[in-house]
Amino acid sequence: MVFTFERSITSTEINEHFKKVLSETKPFILTLQGIAKIDNTLGLYLIYIKEGNEEIKNMKILLLKWK
Repeated sequence: MVFTFERSITSTEINEHFKKVLSETKPFILTLQGIAKIDNTLGLYLIYIKEGNEEIKNMKILLLKWK
């Protein structure tokens, strides 16, 4: 997951928030369908998810909610 945001948050605050949210997340099955490299200067990769996509979307929503 990639997050972009503009806030004056310390890495410690981000770490604590992630720990709290993820500790409340139930385990789920994640099945990958493939990986593709994007041809750009950043060298990013796309991961194709076969199963577990909704759980990841929900996790992202929770991670982006701040106090």
